[in-house]
Amino acid sequence: MNDSSNSYSISNRNHNIQTTDRLLSIYSLLLILIGTPCNLLCCIIYLKKSNRSNSIKIVFGFLAFLDTVALYTFNLNYVFREFNVDVKITYFNNSKNINNNGSPYFYESDNINTAIIKRNLEEYSLFICRFLSYLVIPSIVLFIFNALLMRIIFASKKRLDKHRRLVLFAATATTALPMTRQRQFLAPQQISPPPTIFKRLNRNNPARLLYRHSRKLTISLIFITISYFTLTFPSTVIFSFFRAYIEPPALRRTISLLFTNLSTTTHAIRFFIYFFCSTDFRKDFYNLFLRKRSSRRKSILTKEQSTIVRHTTRRMESESTINKKFLLECDETEKTRKE
Repeated sequence: MNDSSNSYSISNRNHNIQTTDRLLSIYSLLLILIGTPCNLLCCIIYLKKSNRSNSIKIVFGFLAFLDTVALYTFNLNYVFREFNVDVKITYFNNSKNINNNGSPYFYESDNINTAIIKRNLEEYSLFICRFLSYLVIPSIVLFIFNALLMRIIFASKKRLDKHRRLVLFAATATTALPMTRQRQFLAPQQISPPPTIFKRLNRNNPARLLYRHSRKLTISLIFITISYFTLTFPSTVIFSFFRAYIEPPALRRTISLLFTNLSTTTHAIRFFIYFFCSTDFRKDFYNLFLRKRSSRRKSILTKEQSTIVRHTTRRMESESTINKKFLLECDETEKTRKE
């Protein structure tokens, strides 16, 4: 009686572990299906032509690309592994049923088929999932990312120097005014109190606008680091200290799959953090889908402006002709008077 109860409990536990593994593999597949397009949208938004002048946004774009690669490769490895395990279990059960039925010919042929399928699946999963995901793709991506990051760092210094030169040029251009215009411009500022002067001067200051923009990006970066720490720290602790002591191996595998999915969730939620924390990201996201409407509006505005310019030019020409006729009439009247 005890042996039957123990066997039933062991089989029930194995069934529960198998169902949890299957659910975790489905969750990793959902992470791939949701996180990959979201991270690709982040890449498209941050690496647009309008955002290429900002080095911080370029770095965020390459980070989103790294999130896409890491999320896709690591979770795809678990999906293929679970598929391989399910196929092995089903073929093992089928061969066991054929053996119980007592047909040696079908049993031998089924063993040959299962051996071929197992070998193909193992070669496919080991070569593609492990070799590509753990060695080749991350190394290539990290090399490219480091090379581009060094280029961005050197290019940002040149852009800052150009920006400082433009600011100095604008300052000298504004000071090169006539004395009368300078007095008219500085008179209301001398009458007003000093705090309002500083507020008016600093409102459209490029350094202050850059500070606001960097503050928005730092808020999103703070939330990203908090989510990364809270979702990655438990998996690192378990993999470093407690994974070797977990028995049996099936339970160890389930726990490792659970915490790996938990740590890769950070790569899937970056899009939502950017969307809720950064107003510039929301504007770029809406403009990405409303580009056709904006182009139509621009075409309509350009047509209206061209028509307005035509009407104004016609008016100016008509006024100039009227003035010329008036001047000619005045000259003729003066000549007649002199005669």
